[in-house]
Formats: sequence, structure tokens, C-alpha cells
Amino acid sequence: MSTETTRAHWRTGEFPIHRTGEFRIVDRTVARPRPAPADQAPSLTPSPADLRLDALGHALRVLLSPLDATGLTAWREAVHAALLRLFGAERVALHFPVHPDGAPASVLDDWTAPHLTPDAIAALHAAAQRDDLPADRAPLLRLDFGGADEARVWIEGGAVAAGVPDAHTQQLARTVLPALRAGLATWAQLGARRAALGRLLDTGDGSALLIGARGEVAHESAACRRLLSDETPADAECVRQAAARLALGAHAADRGAARGQPHAPVSTVVRTARHRYELACTRTRSADDRSPLALVTVQRQVPRPLTDDEIRARFGLTPRELEVARLLAEGLTNQELAERLGVSFFTARNHVERLLPKLGAANRACVGGALIGA
Repeated sequence: MSTETTRAHWRTGEFPIHRTGEFRIVDRTVARPRPAPADQAPSLTPSPADLRLDALGHALRVLLSPLDATGLTAWREAVHAALLRLFGAERVALHFPVHPDGAPASVLDDWTAPHLTPDAIAALHAAAQRDDLPADRAPLLRLDFGGADEARVWIEGGAVAAGVPDAHTQQLARTVLPALRAGLATWAQLGARRAALGRLLDTGDGSALLIGARGEVAHESAACRRLLSDETPADAECVRQAAARLALGAHAADRGAARGQPHAPVSTVVRTARHRYELACTRTRSADDRSPLALVTVQRQVPRPLTDDEIRARFGLTPRELEVARLLAEGLTNQELAERLGVSFFTARNHVERLLPKLGAANRACVGGALIGA
């Protein structure tokens, strides 16, 4: 190829091309692909169809993973947000009559409807029970999931006009219906299991708490409620929180055991203003271990009197000081103490004055407590 011919090719951009394997050779130089015109560049903005698929996928993940949420309320709020986005609605109201502990709850506890006042929710619930809902309040989804009552999903505005969803919205509802039923059935089964364990605890005299995987109190036995009833509300809650921390440590230890991490303590002691409690934790497992429970027993430690040997070793008392300490613990006055010991009043008083600092007692009324051990 001559020099003039080559220059002409460079000016026109046309080159003789020879195909060799998968390479395009232009005068023994690999050709570079030309950039696509601006009107053919790929768009970075997702299409409406992609957005709908993304919303559908997100909704299915939320509906099928109730145990990934921190609790039933958190899962229902996530479902509410996912369905609001999926249906493109202005408002969504959910009625999910499920309870993780198997116990009945109030009407408001069955609902997730941020746009409704409590009075409006009560009126809607009453109308739903009578099956005389107006057309614009007809549930889009109504399903039996094995619970005590049917679940319902209402959507308003957006794709729903005058209470009649269009064909596309109805198709979306049919698509998510099995996932919603599965999620609700999971919560219902979890509630039934916890309720059965709770009934088993209540039949005995054991004081215990069932703690879920995220530290929530799934059940508190009747004996435990009685045990903590004479505590202040703040101190009783302190004991429950200590049980939750112990259970969380046990759950974390199970997860970290495979990584060689040390096990968390299985017992602890909690002091309140009035009493001292010993907590001990035992793990229980579900069939798939996605909803583990920890059983935490609560025992009140009853104080016992220290023996003479324990008192002498702890406080370094002489035999006479030990005798004085025992008599003071009975509430004797200095005069009574003198008569019991056969000494003068002043000698008895001197015994008391030397004894109190050794016991760390502020006054004679504190002596009895110093002689009590855990």
C-alpha cells in the first residue's frame, strides 16, 4: 500500500479489513470500536417495568421473612411500607390478628394503619366484623392463615378508584397472596409454640422467663410475676433486663461457638433495693433454629446467718466481741447487755464502741445485717 493511499485512508477513515480469528486487523493494527452515538447510549434510569419488578421482589422478601424483623410490630410496619410502594397507593391498612406470645390483644394491636385515628380503626374493625364495609373499604386481600381470625389488607387511592382495584393491582395482589399467607402462618406457629411453653411454665412453681432471639420477653411465668410483685416497677424491670442480657449472651455464644469464641456466662446475680436474685439461662431450639428461645430461671437468694467461724474470719473478732455482736443483733440495750454479760454498764458500752468499727456498722441497729450472709 503506497504512502498516498494510506494518507487517503486516514483522511476518509476507511481501511481495508482482514479477518483473522476473532480480531479485526487494520493494516496489522487492532481496530478500536467507535463510540455509539449519543442517542444510542444506554439509559441509567430504570424503566417503569424494572421499578415494578424491584418493588415486587422487595415485597416478597419482606413477606417471606417475618423472623428477620425485630418483632411482630416491626414486621407489620415493614409489610405496610412494602405494600404501599408495591401498589402505588396513597394509604394501606393492615389487619393482622396474630400475636407472637399466643395471648389475646386489643383491637388496636391487630392493626397497622398510620393514617387512621384509633376511633376510625375501631369503627372500621366493627364494620369488618359485621361484614358491612362500604365499597371503598373492601379489603383487597382477605385470607385465612390458620389463625384465630382472617387477615385483611385495604389499599386506598392511587391505583384503586372508588374501591375497585384495576386488573394490574389485582394481579399483584394474587402474586403476593401466598407469601403473605406464609409469613402470617409463621407468626401464628411461633405464637402457638411460645404459648404452649408458657402454659407448661405456668403449671409448675418455677419462676422463669422465656426470652426471644432479640431479647424480647416472650413469656413470664405466673410464679415469676408473683416473685417480682413486691419490687418497685423499676427494680422488677431491672431484673427482666438482666435476664434479657443473659439470654442474648447465650444466643450470641451459640453463633460464635463455631468461630472458637468463649462461651458467655450462663448465670448472674442481680441486686435490687430489697432483694438479691440469681438468674440462670438455658437455651431451647426450634425446628429450624430461626426463632430460638432462652429459658432464664429467677431465684431470690434468701439471706442466712453467718456461723461463728465465718464471723471471726471475716471481722477478726475475739470470743467476747463475738458474744457482744450476737447480743446486739438480738436488739439488747447497753444496760441489758451489761446484765447478760455480768459487767458494768460502762464496760458494756465500751465493748459496743470497739465492736461497731470492726463490723463496719454505722450504729447498733446495723449489727444484725452485718451478721447475715448471702
